[in-house]
Amino acid sequence: MEFLVVMLIIVLAVVLADVIAHFIPAIPAPIMQIALGAAISFLPIAHHFEIEHHYFHLMFIAPLAYFGGMETSRKQLWKNKWAIANFAILLIVITGFAVAPIIHGFIPMIALTASITLMAALGPTDHVAVDTVEKHSHIPHKLMELLKNESVFGEVTAIIFLQTCLGVAGGEHINAGHVTLEFIRLLLGGIAVGLAIGFAKLLIVRLLYTNGIKHTALHTLIGVVLPFFAYILSEHIEVSGIVAIFVAGLISTMEFRKETSDTKRLEEGSEHVWGFLAYTLDGFIFVMLGMFVPHIIEHLFSHHLEVSPGLVIAMVFIVMGAILAVRFFWSLLTLPKRTYKDDGITRSRAAALFTMSGARGAITWASVESIPVILANGLEFPHRELIMTIAMGVIILSVIISYVVLPIIAPKHDTVEKQEEFKKVQMGIFAAVADALVAESTVKNREESNLIAYRYRDRADDIQMTMKRDSAVNDEINVLNRKIVDWKIENLENMEKEGTITREEADYYIKSVDKERRKKISRGVTGTAIAGFFNSRKLAREADKISHGKDDVFLRSSKANAEYVLEKLEEYKKIDSSEVVDATIQKYQYYLSNINQNIDKNDGLPIDEDELARIERRALQIETGLIQDEYEKGNLSFTESKAMKSDLAMLASHMV
Repeated sequence: MEFLVVMLIIVLAVVLADVIAHFIPAIPAPIMQIALGAAISFLPIAHHFEIEHHYFHLMFIAPLAYFGGMETSRKQLWKNKWAIANFAILLIVITGFAVAPIIHGFIPMIALTASITLMAALGPTDHVAVDTVEKHSHIPHKLMELLKNESVFGEVTAIIFLQTCLGVAGGEHINAGHVTLEFIRLLLGGIAVGLAIGFAKLLIVRLLYTNGIKHTALHTLIGVVLPFFAYILSEHIEVSGIVAIFVAGLISTMEFRKETSDTKRLEEGSEHVWGFLAYTLDGFIFVMLGMFVPHIIEHLFSHHLEVSPGLVIAMVFIVMGAILAVRFFWSLLTLPKRTYKDDGITRSRAAALFTMSGARGAITWASVESIPVILANGLEFPHRELIMTIAMGVIILSVIISYVVLPIIAPKHDTVEKQEEFKKVQMGIFAAVADALVAESTVKNREESNLIAYRYRDRADDIQMTMKRDSAVNDEINVLNRKIVDWKIENLENMEKEGTITREEADYYIKSVDKERRKKISRGVTGTAIAGFFNSRKLAREADKISHGKDDVFLRSSKANAEYVLEKLEEYKKIDSSEVVDATIQKYQYYLSNINQNIDKNDGLPIDEDELARIERRALQIETGLIQDEYEKGNLSFTESKAMKSDLAMLASHMV
């Protein structure tokens, strides 16, 4: 019972740390989680709390490795295969043999073999800690991909390296060829098991889906349970469980051949569950790491370590500095240019970011703890408590460097990539509102629902038109927009000559259309949407006044303009074809279909203004809920979501 109570307290600490970090962004959540973990360790109920090493890996590390595989690009993984081998194998071995003599030199009582054993545990980066780094610092995406992949496969090297060192310390004879074969066996065995379980799960999911079994809960449960068998089976046959479950995660992204509404729903259900698990387990690990800190500090100032606390603290900084120095110079020499060139940073800065991002964490501590008290030859491992104290100090210092110092050097900011991500979120929200309105519509209010849905789809289309463009494309859009205005005015003048509309109506519409000539696409999307909302409302009211009760004049004039513009665009495309022209044609085709829908449906019944206003208010409610959902998922910052909600509140106030 006490075990479960402590588990619940740790989960509450994860939540509390995130809340505090939200209101005090200067303190990263992992630092706060470690601090709360240290506080929890003083509770009497937590004094004897411990999770056995193998269960710790199964319950926490395995699912996080699977989630890492789900988020990893198979293409990037293959492209980085030699770089991963370089950092996950060579660098770990080089770091071990380079730093170990320094430890032995400052503290001679720690034998060289014991020093190398310590570095075998401290050498690899921690993939859980590394995943969290990206949330607080701006690291080039491709550089981060390489770092994540290195962390997963580096654990295999660490296991072999650690086992080899323990064998030497225990008096075993070690053969280099045997060590190499053992590494290959662990790695390839893990890959084989991961492929087997991954494809077995893939076949089961496809079989259920093709037989009409599409329950989200069922598919999600299968997705959560089956991957653990990859880890359990791997550990049973003594190959790498972490690699196996990581590979199974990679395979999980191939489950559905084509995207439909059902497959999208199933994938979203799986992503939500795994996102929740990753968030909880990630925080849980950092809280548990903090729970060891007071115990290590107690050892530091006790007289059992046979060296002064000052020397131990100095060794922590020396070892950390040596690890960083080796990693930096190796990165400077071997880091692939493709991992940072797109971000326009220098090689030395890329090496520095790659070095400081290589955090150690709870997985590192689990490796250190796996160093046995008694060796194979029956002797005690020399100075184990001293080594563990130094290791914990290095881990804590590594966390501070990665989560406190690195965000200062490489702060998160609104890069072009970040702006593009924000636009994608906005576009998704607008499209989702449109879909929701259509889904909720009835026969009586379908015209009104489609009209509001069109406005949202049009806003989503406008965002798509502004994404990833250079100044030349912007100029092309502005030129084309001015041509469209000219074509609309030309068509309205022809309609007036033909007697389709009166002179008064033509003058008003021409004046309204001509205002578009001065508009630039540089206006913000939200500003454009708000302005467009009020302009469309005003235009509709004025059109109704001018047309003297002929309710369809405004829509029919808009239809004639859309048809004329489409005709002109097709002619223009023959002369100057481009993506901008194609996108504009698609937009006007969709625009025309919606006008026809509002003219022809239900025998041309007029729009019910009261119902239209109700649906507009409903649309704002849906949009507000979607903004909150995206904020909770982490796709929108607090500032972004607050600004978007403020805009909606202003729109709602004008509807009352």
